[in-house]
Amino acid sequence: MGKFATLFLVISLCVTLAEGLSIVGHSQRCLCDGKLYNLIPSRNIRKVEMFPQTPRCYNVEIVITMKTGKRWCLNPKAQRVRAVLGKFSMKRDFKHNY
Repeated sequence: MGKFATLFLVISLCVTLAEGLSIVGHSQRCLCDGKLYNLIPSRNIRKVEMFPQTPRCYNVEIVITMKTGKRWCLNPKAQRVRAVLGKFSMKRDFKHNY
């Protein structure tokens, strides 16, 4: 095999591996890969954060931090979640991560 053919195969292999890793790593960039909650008592919420879609994660993500320090992912399509967001958007502890 010539030098050109060997170089071509090595470059092709590197490109293929790089593309495969970006597809595999896609879900690792989302914060909310597990269960999405539809309702959390608002009196226990310390902070609400909203993360928009990105090239690595195609989901809009809403993450709340409870007073106990636990973090929960909320379902952005749930009507009750929208009500909680409306309540917190008037306060300073609502953070858009745009």
